[in-house]
Amino acid sequence: MPLFHFTFHAYRSWNADHPRGYVHRGEKGILPPDQILARARDHLANFPAVRFDDQDVQFFVTESHDVVQRRGWTLYAVTAVDTHLHLVVGWREQINEQDVQTKLKQGFGFVLAKRHGTKGRPYFSRGGVPERVKDMKHLRYLLDEYFPQHHSAIWRRELK
Repeated sequence: MPLFHFTFHAYRSWNADHPRGYVHRGEKGILPPDQILARARDHLANFPAVRFDDQDVQFFVTESHDVVQRRGWTLYAVTAVDTHLHLVVGWREQINEQDVQTKLKQGFGFVLAKRHGTKGRPYFSRGGVPERVKDMKHLRYLLDEYFPQHHSAIWRRELK
């Protein structure tokens, strides 16, 4: 069963002027902050930046089960903060991780739009690179160390 760690960033939550740098599609690594590009992106944006409130964060944790199980997949863990959420998901069908990522974002976007009464508004940034969970040690690290570092709502499956 493929097992992947997904990170979904809120729409416009990490602009090019971020102090830690930014990522640009098609380029490798983190690039240094760029004030000019950030202003240009702000000018071109069709919607304001998204920040998830406390109810959204809790909503992700409780609704992740439904979004994932509706597809017949398995949720191993979820955590969320005001700018992003992390999930570890596994599946048995023949589908690649990019398609799983797209379907998860669409599912979360649909339930958020319904919850907030919006239509056509993006809640997540485009793209993303799913990270394959290599082995049980990697999974335990994500569930026992990395996710809890977010100091937020968290749910995790108990491992044997």
